[in-house]
Amino acid sequence: MSNSESWTAVLSPITLAAVQAEATGVHAKHGEHSMLGAAVTESDRLAILTEEVGEVARELNEDRLGNLDGDWKIRRVKELIQVAAMALTWVEHLEGNLLLHLVLTGVGSFAAGLLLGIAVVRIVRRRG
Repeated sequence: MSNSESWTAVLSPITLAAVQAEATGVHAKHGEHSMLGAAVTESDRLAILTEEVGEVARELNEDRLGNLDGDWKIRRVKELIQVAAMALTWVEHLEGNLLLHLVLTGVGSFAAGLLLGIAVVRIVRRRG
């Protein structure tokens, strides 16, 4: 993106707030056993994230089989928010100043844009 182009956020504040609330609630509930726990391994984190993705897959399968009632969209949104919360909490665990370093040293336009977007969200969140 050139300096003359504007950048528009694609995630709404309400979606970001829902992901933040989910991540915060899970960490409050599980503490040192959450994605941010020092004793939690990378394999544990993958298992946690995969379990959440599996719940989305289960919802999609139930939808395909015609087993979902009218609230399917609400359940799917909740499950996807849980996936996002776990994925971003894992990033939070790993991050430190890594995102800024990757953006500044250039890791490809898509990845840099994605990482920059995450960094902007974090900055806005901290100032909010």
